[in-house]
Amino acid sequence: MPAIRHRLRYLYAMAALAAMALPSAQLHADHAPSQEAGAQNTVEIDASFVAQNKERIQTLFSKLDLDYPGLEDVKKSYQSGGLKDACEALLDYYAKCGRKPAVNPLNQNPDYDVLLRASDTVEGYFTEQNQRAKAALRSDGGIDWDDYGPNGDKEWAWFINRHVFFRDLGEAWLYSGNDSYTTAISSFIEDWVINNPYPDRTNFSPQWRALETARRILESWTPVFYEIADSLSPEARLLMLCSLPEHADNLHEHGSFWGGNHLLTEQSALLLLATAWPEFKDAPVWLADAKETSEREILGQSYPDGAYTELTNHYQRVVLDSLERSLRILRNAGENDEALEERAALMWDYFANVMRPNGTGPLNNAGDLDYNRSRVLEAYRAYKRDDWLYIASNGMNGSAPDGPASRFFPWAGQAVMRSGWDSHAQWAFFDIGPNGSAHQHNDRLHLSVSLGQHDILVDSGRFIYQPGKWKDYFTGASAHNIVMINGQAPLPPPSAVSEPLPVQAHIEADYDFFSAKNSFSSNLQTGSKGAEHRRSVYYKRGAYWLVMDMVLSYGETRVDTLWHFHPDVGLSNDEGGLIAWADENTGLKIKQIGGPAVEWSFTMGNENPVQGWYSPDYNTKWSACTGTASATIRSPECIVWLLWPTENGPIPACTVRKLGSDIIISVGSGKTADSIRINPDSGQLIQQ
Repeated sequence: MPAIRHRLRYLYAMAALAAMALPSAQLHADHAPSQEAGAQNTVEIDASFVAQNKERIQTLFSKLDLDYPGLEDVKKSYQSGGLKDACEALLDYYAKCGRKPAVNPLNQNPDYDVLLRASDTVEGYFTEQNQRAKAALRSDGGIDWDDYGPNGDKEWAWFINRHVFFRDLGEAWLYSGNDSYTTAISSFIEDWVINNPYPDRTNFSPQWRALETARRILESWTPVFYEIADSLSPEARLLMLCSLPEHADNLHEHGSFWGGNHLLTEQSALLLLATAWPEFKDAPVWLADAKETSEREILGQSYPDGAYTELTNHYQRVVLDSLERSLRILRNAGENDEALEERAALMWDYFANVMRPNGTGPLNNAGDLDYNRSRVLEAYRAYKRDDWLYIASNGMNGSAPDGPASRFFPWAGQAVMRSGWDSHAQWAFFDIGPNGSAHQHNDRLHLSVSLGQHDILVDSGRFIYQPGKWKDYFTGASAHNIVMINGQAPLPPPSAVSEPLPVQAHIEADYDFFSAKNSFSSNLQTGSKGAEHRRSVYYKRGAYWLVMDMVLSYGETRVDTLWHFHPDVGLSNDEGGLIAWADENTGLKIKQIGGPAVEWSFTMGNENPVQGWYSPDYNTKWSACTGTASATIRSPECIVWLLWPTENGPIPACTVRKLGSDIIISVGSGKTADSIRINPDSGQLIQQ
């Protein structure tokens, strides 16, 4: 039913466009604003509007440098006391200046989803983070900008105050010439500016949290002001100008002082304000301070291995977006920054090298399942890195990176194991690092596995930020492929580090080996004592993974090993283990080959307690199978798992035997058998 409704709304939007006499290309040509210097553009502002907003407008003029080249007529009108004439001259100046924003231009040929959303917005519906709902109204009929949306989620209020739907409306106008779109933008601007006064303090309101201030400037206000200004009401344009120095002051004086990805986004917006509106007196100060802060923060918030300290692929992408915006703005203003350029290249290198064969990045900590490939290709074009092109094209173009395809990022503590760079390559992600400086999940020692284009073992995602059982689940250990002891989650590692955490990490020509440990606290209520869990992962390149879970505990101890499967995966029993099938030809066999006997249980889509869910995007969750392998131990034990891709045929004979404090694992038989000797307590690979 939703798909039918979606299609009908699309057909409605298309019918409205088709009813117009001119084809879209001609419509755009006739309705697009002139960018020609000296073009006639008579502006007429309602005198009563100027009178009603006199104080606001006079504040605007006090913020302008009226000696800025081109503002001669504005200055003359203002000094002679003609406030209305000065406003009209100011708008005329901006209409003729021909300035183009450095980032985020509007698309003149939007896809039908944009046209759908634009049509929806005119009808009074907003769509944010995969949720569509009727806009809430105040008693006077204006938009309730404080509304928390259909789920009572503050994220909804923050997102509608970013005004990204202005882009949809603007792009729909560029495509169609239908003035209902720009009339809507004008109405929204007038309503928002007049009813949301600037508080001039650090705050977390939906309207004036610094991040929302930044997003408005970056994603909607700047392109709308400079690309379709002639289609907006003069009153809306003037109110935008009145509000711009307030936006800049909020970013400059009341930004996210604690740092994080918010501050980086805010500083890129301040850079844009300074360069897109240099007529303001304080623009040089905004530019200098934003440049200094951006450099300090990006160097302080990223590790020397290129990972952003929040340690989530999603926010790595968000920060790279902010960083690239800042660099483009600076280049456009002739203010290059070599330190930022160098760190950006390092961060892009990380972003490219963690990518799966299907083009997505790892789903880790709080974030969505982002498609890295398109961004890496953009980075290749900007930085001319043939190795990034090779990675993004699955080895079809460019130059192969040196050495084995696996990667280890010591500061992030993230291991990527892969058989190669082709589209059918095996890929695994093993988290053995710090927790992340923000957006943390309790996911240390989590293992994800993909085979070619198919994700098999997965992180469950983030789903939602609202406090409650759902957030607790997705951020908690039980949503990850880790070990629980006596029902407890492990103690989290440090959020951030000043040096890499001590772990075992080896990448050789034909194998990888990584090992790290988690600690568990004692529980006075249950009487359980503290314990340790060390997970060691051995990857025979192109062949299989061995997962060795050493649990150091005394007394009766319950050990639960969790395996979360992608929603598209089906399970079957085979050879004393199970097979996770992505399709009829691609599967992963999971078999215990050593340690105490386990009992399997399976959960899908359970809500009490929450278990068996997967979330690729915010506000989206799908039921997915979680397998729990449970064992009871009374002394230290090592549980050994074999992860065997079905394309490699039947599982060979496997044995696990103890030799003092070491274990020797044999996979196969005869002269071709692999023999791996490790010390499971220390995680030392003794012999391969």
